[in-house]
Amino acid sequence: MKIHTPLNDVKDQLITFISEGYGIMGEAFMNSYNSEIPNIQRRWGNKVAEYLVRSFPTKKEVGQFLHTPGPEYGFNLRDSDK
Repeated sequence: MKIHTPLNDVKDQLITFISEGYGIMGEAFMNSYNSEIPNIQRRWGNKVAEYLVRSFPTKKEVGQFLHTPGPEYGFNLRDSDK
């Protein structure tokens, strides 16, 4: 099985997704009262997952993306310390 998208295009898109993800995290830290952050994060996650499904021949990559713990646990730990 082969990747359905040229490797350079995949790399460029993944770098873009990483940058967008850090931007969302930065917004969450700078403006923790923004009630749209969960919706923005959900839309971003859906966009990344859809891209992974279209670009890779197996579900391994999308599974790793969807089921790897992320920074949201850092927010929850801090909230529980209050």
